[in-house]
Amino acid sequence: MALDKGNTDDDTMQGLFIDSILGGTTGPQDDAQFIQPDGNLKRVGGIDGDPSMRKRITSRRQLTIIRETHAARQIGSLPEPGEEVLMILTGLWHGTDLVGAINRIDPAVRFADVTMATMSMNRQNADYLATLMEAEIIQRLLLVVSTAFINQNADEYHGVLAALAPHNARIGAQRNHAKTMTFLTTDGRKFYVHGSLNLRRCQAYEQMAFGQDAGTHDFLRQFTHDIADPVVEKPK
Repeated sequence: MALDKGNTDDDTMQGLFIDSILGGTTGPQDDAQFIQPDGNLKRVGGIDGDPSMRKRITSRRQLTIIRETHAARQIGSLPEPGEEVLMILTGLWHGTDLVGAINRIDPAVRFADVTMATMSMNRQNADYLATLMEAEIIQRLLLVVSTAFINQNADEYHGVLAALAPHNARIGAQRNHAKTMTFLTTDGRKFYVHGSLNLRRCQAYEQMAFGQDAGTHDFLRQFTHDIADPVVEKPK
């Protein structure tokens, strides 16, 4: 097929030659940029609408998923009734990631009640717990931190309050150095955690016991409520 070059440059001629072989009359750029009078892009040669996509990448959520995955992999399976698993943590995941890890191991799990006693907490982990409450994975939460944490990190403490304020969470402070968690599932299972790990971050070797036992769960849950009730603050 002969093409009349005329005043057309070599690059354009090459494009026209390819179009003549493929039977096309426009290039991809023409397809994507052909705007109609009403401002909409017209379908020409296969592209409808704006050929670009904008997406907000939530790197924090990605990091949370990675930590949850590490936690789930280390736990392996949920403790059976009367069983306790002892673990050494190496900093690959935080204590709060245990909630999501349990849910990853058993996606049907929902928590009717969760208690957490810790020295300190941060806004990132509070946001994570808030996300789990929004998803109704956690229905009710009691969090107790230490008065030393509040006195030394007032801004961070108020950030924790702000994150959990819209949810069914109670936050309080006490002269506390204990690190415990209890989980009552909606199907009646009672899990517990005790050990050295703080819920603010985990950047050192920590030891943790994770088990399923009603007596231990109830003992630790009652302890958390006992130290929290006199000073509990429920965010407005």
